Amino acid sequence: QFLKKEISVWCDKFFYFCFMSDFISFNSSKLFFGPLTETNFGGILKEKFPDSKFVILTDENVAEHWVEYLSTEFDSLHGCEIIQLPPGEENKNIEICTSVWEALSEYVISRNDVIINLGGGVITDMGGFIASTFKRGLRFINIQQHFWRR
Repeated sequence: QFLKKEISVWCDKFFYFCFMSDFISFNSSKLFFGPLTETNFGGILKEKFPDSKFVILTDENVAEHWVEYLSTEFDSLHGCEIIQLPPGEENKNIEICTSVWEALSEYVISRNDVIINLGGGVITDMGGFIASTFKRGLRFINIQQHFWRR
């Protein structure tokens, strides 16, 4: 089902931001396309996750350009934990996942908290897997790198 503009269909575990212009909604998932400011990203974080801690999962290349913007532009992300992974497909492995699970445990992340996967395919693939397997599943948001614009 393809829909344009505003609709109130949310899933408890999955949001996906691609940042172009509109969004697609299917069952209880919602995919946004458009700049962060047009998707009301900050409002969504406050409304849907008011008592949650956030962790940004990204790679070293993306972190250099985007993490500061996200963590300063959106109040809910001030002081959030940031986990930077080495870039590249060769780093998509269980050893990296294990190190992220250990970091999430050290940060005392609970099932009520949210992982924001900020990057390309390696980050969003691994981040979704990590979130879905940590403590029987965390909510997560994917922000795809190749659709970014402010």
